[in-house]
Amino acid sequence: MTSNSNNSHVEISIEKVPDKNKNKKISEIVCSPNLKHVCALHENNDISLWSIVGLEKLLTNIKPIHIDNIRTNEKIDAISDDKYDLIRKIFAISDDKQVSISLDRIDPYNFKIFDFETEEEIKLTFSDWQKEIDFLSFIDNGSIIMINVKYYRAYIFSSKKKDNMSWVCKSMIELQYFKKIYITPKGKLIIFNDTIYEITVWDIKNLSVKTRVLIEWRHILNHVEISDNEELLVICTENKKSKETNLYVFSTETGINLSTLNTKFFAIDRFHLIASSKGERLLYRSIQKSVKKYSLMDPYNLKNPINANKLFEHKPIQEQYIIKSDKIIYTNDGKVFIEQLWSLEINDESVKLIANKLNSSIKKQLDILPSLNINGQNYIVHCEVLENDDFITITRIGVIIWIYKLSGIKMHYYWNDCNCRLEKFVFEKINLNEDLFKDWVPGRILPFSNDKRIRLLGKSCIDKFVKENNFLISKISLLSIIFENFNELSENHPAFMTSALSLIGFVVPSTIVIPNSISLHLSKYGRYYHLYSTSFIDVLNSILRDRWISFQNSHPLFRDKIVKPIVDFYSISHNSIILAIPLPNLVSYPKKCDFWGELLKPSFNPFTFSYKLETINEEFYRYLNGEALIKFKWNTYGRKYYLTIWAIYTTFLLSFTIAVTYYKIISQTSLFILLNITIYLGFLHLLFELRQFIFSPPTYISSVWNLFDLGAYLLPMISSIIWLQNNVMPTEMATFSTLLLEIKFLLFFRAIEFTGAYFSTIIKVAQRAFSFLVILGFIVFAFAHSLHLLLRPAGNVSLDYPSYSTDPNDPWNLATTYNTIDHNGIIEENSSLIDPPTANTNMFMMMGSAISAVYLMLTGDSTSISYWDLNNNPSLLILTSIFSFVATIYLMNLFIGLLNNEIIETKTRESFLNLRAEILEEIELLYMLPHQRRKENWFPFVIFYECNTVKLREYIRDIIIGKWTGYKEPYISKALIEALQLPEDQPSFKQISNIIKNLEVDNGEIKKDVKALSNKIERVIKELNTLKTNRE
Repeated sequence: MTSNSNNSHVEISIEKVPDKNKNKKISEIVCSPNLKHVCALHENNDISLWSIVGLEKLLTNIKPIHIDNIRTNEKIDAISDDKYDLIRKIFAISDDKQVSISLDRIDPYNFKIFDFETEEEIKLTFSDWQKEIDFLSFIDNGSIIMINVKYYRAYIFSSKKKDNMSWVCKSMIELQYFKKIYITPKGKLIIFNDTIYEITVWDIKNLSVKTRVLIEWRHILNHVEISDNEELLVICTENKKSKETNLYVFSTETGINLSTLNTKFFAIDRFHLIASSKGERLLYRSIQKSVKKYSLMDPYNLKNPINANKLFEHKPIQEQYIIKSDKIIYTNDGKVFIEQLWSLEINDESVKLIANKLNSSIKKQLDILPSLNINGQNYIVHCEVLENDDFITITRIGVIIWIYKLSGIKMHYYWNDCNCRLEKFVFEKINLNEDLFKDWVPGRILPFSNDKRIRLLGKSCIDKFVKENNFLISKISLLSIIFENFNELSENHPAFMTSALSLIGFVVPSTIVIPNSISLHLSKYGRYYHLYSTSFIDVLNSILRDRWISFQNSHPLFRDKIVKPIVDFYSISHNSIILAIPLPNLVSYPKKCDFWGELLKPSFNPFTFSYKLETINEEFYRYLNGEALIKFKWNTYGRKYYLTIWAIYTTFLLSFTIAVTYYKIISQTSLFILLNITIYLGFLHLLFELRQFIFSPPTYISSVWNLFDLGAYLLPMISSIIWLQNNVMPTEMATFSTLLLEIKFLLFFRAIEFTGAYFSTIIKVAQRAFSFLVILGFIVFAFAHSLHLLLRPAGNVSLDYPSYSTDPNDPWNLATTYNTIDHNGIIEENSSLIDPPTANTNMFMMMGSAISAVYLMLTGDSTSISYWDLNNNPSLLILTSIFSFVATIYLMNLFIGLLNNEIIETKTRESFLNLRAEILEEIELLYMLPHQRRKENWFPFVIFYECNTVKLREYIRDIIIGKWTGYKEPYISKALIEALQLPEDQPSFKQISNIIKNLEVDNGEIKKDVKALSNKIERVIKELNTLKTNRE
């Protein structure tokens, strides 16, 4: 649909008097992305355009325009609630003097874009017949970004002509959900998801996430600000209940919380990041007892604020002002002014930091380091001020970072190259101020290689996350330092990793218990989204959803009597509590993606690499976090892929088994089709096997299951090809092909929870019992070899012609003979009939059949030795007796006992989760395309899940009473105890046992003391009696 000026209700008139708005109060101002123009909205619905020319303080008013039906401060009802009141923001201006304004109409649109130069309306065409926009912004490349809240959809328009009057919708993007949204001048979207309290910065050019951060769940989001270079993200939150305000500074590159300001003494009204190119500063306005105060702080530590009221001392600023690119744009008496707010200079000649003081015109300069000269070469190669105002000097001896404190200049970091590219230098031999190098630590910023330092670093990250026996969700990004290196730390420091897992086993973001929850135990909580281009299906779904909602609203009887009872009938509610899986980036893949390279060899993340870490895996899946993670992955994408793979394999199986079973009754055409389907689907499966081999050849070859899969795919293909060539079914090959195919089909049930526990037990026990079976196999081989040497014929024997030998091991002599009986009942020995021997008559003739015979003896079948008289063959008697006792009686019963112990010791639940995790790893690496592995809703930063309070309480109680079987008992926070209403500091069974033992020890010592005291008393009494006797 196109917006035309003909059906517009907007009246645009050029004011003849240029200073009409001189004394009209300005209610709102906006500036263009590159700070070329400023547009002001006056209280009488006039819009004035001001141009920024040179360094002039007072901006030039180009001309005013009057519009009758402008809407301001309009609340967006679609997403506003008792916590958040969202206001529609459409008023904006471009660098080309195009202005957008919100209008009091929805036909054709609730907004209008017009050009100040030509006074014409901009023509727009929406692909989904959209008429209402809630957020609009011009970005620095000239495009327009619009947001519709009702459908959570973004529109990107670009000009298709040079006159900028005709625009086309370049793309539509499904945002899926948000509570708050901000559009940056560079075209990034900052989206707040209040279901999991996550803020993401999206790049809409390639639909990828630049950074993801979390805030505390007990707070609400007030405002978000991003630096001009988009490297720092500042977030202000507030706790209405405790009147606590938090200010967070995050790095957009790493997502790590760099600093936090927590205060209850004042409220932060507005804040801005200034001096982005010369060392960032945070300027904020606080309100304390109705007094407004401006302050400056270093955003990297948020300490020691400096009074910045002097910045605004000589500026008659009214309420409306903008701070952008170190400039302040403000209004006064209907006019718009612009001034420089901050300046910072570096004098490279003298290596001095020169900064303007806020309260005077005097410049303060600080000597950082003298320009030394070593052997005719400049000591200092380059110097620069960092974003946090630290000073970096690149010298001939290394890289030094200085920090300025009130006590003086201190060395903060030092790094020197180990090879010969930098000259060797000894600090102690240089005649400099001794205090200058007081805190010098060589190699301070190099990666830790010492085990103790690694543990200290990890402990420091966890300590910042755990404060006062509770967890700070906003600090969760610090844990990425640990879990992004999950594989290396698990291999080299397993004790540290298991200890870390125990500390974050039960992370409670909120103590609020969800009543009447209909979610299953350990199911995901919140919404996880990934931006993608809008399709026709998305548009159709939004239309159908609107129709369905309007139908229910127009038919309340149908909604209340039919829809609601059906929903209530199938809803089983319970109380649940929210837990977090604090493993940032554990399941995420690298942002950079080489499509063709990853098709050949996929990149992995810590989760897909974890199959090599059996000990850590077993420990991880003991926790609810491990089970919840597998359940999230399985429900999100795993089962869809798995059922699709299963369906393709089932087609492969049926095409071959139908062909070999019913080839006599089906037509040749049908047979030809079935065999070709088998061949083509077999090639498809082999392609994925090839990818798996390329990904890790040693792992593929060492796995018996991979070789089994290879046989299940190859044999039916080869059988089908031979069949088509010879027009005759290869019976033996088809037999084994069918066997492998059907066993492979059965193995698909290992991922289903109903049967997966038994499959995991079978596989786990078989793996552990494999070594015992190898020993048993050697024993069978040894006895088979001995019996082969003892019972083989002395000469060459043919089963077709009698040998007439006297060899007792000759099959003809072992064969059954039949003698005739005359009418008197006498056996005639001169004539007899012989039953011709077979290969089973003497199975010990050949080594292969001898092994089969001994294996049958192991199962209790002694038919193979029944042809010999054991009384006349003592050697055979001895061998069979030893084998019967050692193998059949002792080893087989031992094997049964070992299997029973292994079954008991096998942790069925953990084994099943580990088995399903291996399947998910295979799906991610082999069956997903590279862009699918970057979907944020499939591989989120942090996962939250709901836990049934009854089951969780039982789980925690078992841990408290000492039933935990893991490496270390999980840490239970005060927040979890409060949410579950558990008694604090309840002693465990082990603690009670220790107390009893200590009491027993104490009682024994008391008895000894009492006995010793009794002996002393008796001696004293005796001595007294002796003295009494002597006196008498």
